[in-house]
Amino acid sequence: MGKLVLAHPYAKAAFLYASEHQELSAWGNFLSAWSAFISEGQIQSYLRSRSFSAAGLEDLFKAIFVKLHISAAQENYLKVLEAAHRLALLPEIAEGFQEFCREAAHKIEAKVTSARTLTTSQKTELTRILQIKFSREVELHCEEDASCLAGLRVSVGDWIFDNTLQRRFDRLKNTLLGESHV
Repeated sequence: MGKLVLAHPYAKAAFLYASEHQELSAWGNFLSAWSAFISEGQIQSYLRSRSFSAAGLEDLFKAIFVKLHISAAQENYLKVLEAAHRLALLPEIAEGFQEFCREAAHKIEAKVTSARTLTTSQKTELTRILQIKFSREVELHCEEDASCLAGLRVSVGDWIFDNTLQRRFDRLKNTLLGESHV
């Protein structure tokens, strides 16, 4: 089962609680910070090996909770994740939480990959087009990838538009070699 599938109910629970208590920003920051902490290499090694005793882990967390000033609800949330052996899913949980926040605000995230940096006017026009297509406010996240050669790849959820030169070359190669289109 994929990590995102496993993380979904935990992300939803955090979102519902934060929404009900009007703490979306605080919970977003909390999940992002813990996601970064959990993603750190030594922590990941521990989570895979489970080498600490439960008491040792609880002492470690208490020390961290005091320093970070997290709420009782957030402390309980982490304890639930630990009891279910789901702490390693915090990056996916944080991602899912942000997706729930965007959905509630009628926003979508569009990931745009291009060979070169897009100009402000290109970003504005692309945002306008995507807002028309999806009837939602669009958060554009752009990155450069020289392997695209030219053109761009846009992904919104499971919708992907790939008009990169590299993709065109791949299709041409597959056609010439008699392979099915990918």
